[in-house]
Amino acid sequence: MASILIVDDEPSVVWLLRNALEEAGYTTLGAGDGVEALEVLQSSPVDLIVLDLLMPRMDGLEFLQRLRAPGDTRPVLVLTAVSDSIEAACERGATFALTKPFDPDRLLEVVAKLLHIEDSPG
Repeated sequence: MASILIVDDEPSVVWLLRNALEEAGYTTLGAGDGVEALEVLQSSPVDLIVLDLLMPRMDGLEFLQRLRAPGDTRPVLVLTAVSDSIEAACERGATFALTKPFDPDRLLEVVAKLLHIEDSPG
């Protein structure tokens, strides 16, 4: 099953997302900000990244910019309470965005679609 990195500075959000995704059969990893997420990605391959935008040290927009700079194309699902920043996230390479609060069923639906897109040939 696919591996998903959850990047959010709110431990309760990471816990909620990990529970929902693991119940659906995914393997999950967590990071509290962009700096920690980049460190996790150096040692742990993941198929999808679920990313908050407002975080300390390195926010989601800077993380996206650094992730995409070397040509990384894995899907990134942005979850944010600030809908104004969704356009900026998409310009920096986010694949899809959902606003908080989100419906867990919708989250699982989007994750499944993003992973299918990533797995399909060509």
